[in-house]
Amino acid sequence: MEVAKQAMLQPGVLERFVGQVPGLQVNLACGIRVCEVGSNVGDVLCNMAEKYPNSTFVGFDVNEGVVKTAQLKADQKNLRNTSFNVHSIYELPASWKAKFDYVLVQDVMHDLMDPGKGLDCISFILKEGGQLSLVEFNNHSDLKDNIGIPGAELMYIGSLHYCMPLSLFHDGEGIGIAWGREKVTEALQKAGFIVKNICSPPNGEVELHYVCSKQNIVVEND
Repeated sequence: MEVAKQAMLQPGVLERFVGQVPGLQVNLACGIRVCEVGSNVGDVLCNMAEKYPNSTFVGFDVNEGVVKTAQLKADQKNLRNTSFNVHSIYELPASWKAKFDYVLVQDVMHDLMDPGKGLDCISFILKEGGQLSLVEFNNHSDLKDNIGIPGAELMYIGSLHYCMPLSLFHDGEGIGIAWGREKVTEALQKAGFIVKNICSPPNGEVELHYVCSKQNIVVEND
């Protein structure tokens, strides 16, 4: 779904998207560690890195070809605060544990074999109290609740021809685009995230921006 990512490059869109996450604008300006899951050819992350030079940006993708393209773009722009890596979300480096302050995931989770496990892996690399932006399509988990949503039939067609086969080929769950806000919210909460807000991202109402934070673990003394 690179089209949606390209929309993030339009003037002012990234700033408005960042503004939907409480405190993120200030944190990025001061300097934090950011990770993009499924960074593809790196346009969004490079754009962020240019606007917030005090922060450090790391992207990863399972596709070696797009990672090479992304790193080449970062090098051509002399973005020394940006790097791209080849990784599966299920096999992230142990050194990444609680490494990042903010994680961005756009149109990735519904393609995975096991989205729930994928969210657990995101939780692994995110600091306690860290923030997560999860962008998924704007629909419901129950088929009948999607009747009347503009473009819903196109979502199902796209899902049947791309998203579900991509997951099922690897013996995955095949949840597809119509994962739906109810099941997305449930999966986030099960992985230990607090869903702070669900809103339309500035690049269009066809998707939803789940603004989340990782719960702090409270240790009680005896």
